[in-house]
Formats: sequence, structure tokens, C-alpha cells
Amino acid sequence: MASVSALFQTQCADRVFYSAPLLSRQAFSAFVLDWFVFGNGYLECRTNRLGGVLSLCHVPTKYTRRGSDLETYWFIRQWKDEHQFDTGNVCHVINPDIHQEIYGMPEYIGAMLSASLSHSADMFRKLYYDNGSHAGCIIYIGAAQFDGKSMENVKKTLTEARGKGAFKNLLLHAPGGGEKGYKLSRSARYRPRMNS
Repeated sequence: MASVSALFQTQCADRVFYSAPLLSRQAFSAFVLDWFVFGNGYLECRTNRLGGVLSLCHVPTKYTRRGSDLETYWFIRQWKDEHQFDTGNVCHVINPDIHQEIYGMPEYIGAMLSASLSHSADMFRKLYYDNGSHAGCIIYIGAAQFDGKSMENVKKTLTEARGKGAFKNLLLHAPGGGEKGYKLSRSARYRPRMNS
């Protein structure tokens, strides 16, 4: 799927395009979109029987490959569906890459790592709350007033707050176990930071 930026840039280029007898607006638009998305754009020069140029047709970059001699081009949709273009009939426009000269490199590749890290951070935050890590705690109940039904309700609430994740809550029930009726404590490792 093409990015919004590539589509916008293609539309801008399409607006300044003047129709030419050999290149249609549709072929130009597809060529420019391929260049922005893949860093490569291909046009095939179609000729008549006398060798005169009929038109320049867009060749989808996704399925176009260079031959090992770097002069021929192939259209390969599947391993058994191959078409070799006539030598010299394909115009290949590349966005230069400093590491190789066979194919171009799109400009957005440098931002992919940043986007991937941002996505990972978002997924971590989402899963952190989905699996109940924010609710992980140790609950100590020492009051004798809690009956069995109340304890079952507390257990059920803690289990549901945890969700499907790996962080667990710990419930300790010791009737008559101390001066405080109950105590809630979080592990220091997972305690949220409080700004003063």
C-alpha cells in the first residue's frame, strides 16, 4: 500500500504534467508513484514494425527485475510467468543508493527504523494495560471481618484486572494477622514514577 506522502507527491507531479504524444497521464502517474514508493520507475518504449516509437508504457516496478548482464529487464509475476523485454527498450529511472547501482532506494527507508521503534513502543504500552501489568500488586488482608464470599469477590476482581497477561497479583489472607485490616503494596520494580 502506498503511503500518504507518496500519493501526495504523485498528485503534485501529476498536476504539473503536460500531456505528451508518447506518454499518457495515467502512465506518467503510475511511473511517478512507483518511483516514490520503490525508488525505481520503469517505462517501456513500444515500437512499430518499422522501428518507430508508438508510446511509452508504464511497467510495474513490483514485478520488474534487471538481468545479470544489467542491460536486459524481466517482468516476473511468478516463477513460471516471465517476460524478457527487448534490450534497450526499457527506461529505468532510479533514486540513487550509495551501496549499489542496480536498483534505486526510496527516500523513506531511513525513517523505517524510527517508525518501527515507535510502533513497538505503542504496542508495549497497549499490551501493558491489556494484560493488567498496571494492576499488579500484593494485597494483604489481616482483618477477620472478611468472610469467604468477600474473599471470593476480591479474588475474582484481581483475576479480571489481570487480563490475559503474565503479571499476577498476590492475595494473602491471614485472619487476625495484624493491626491493619488490609495493606496494598506494589513491587518497587513496577511502581509508577510520581512527579512532585
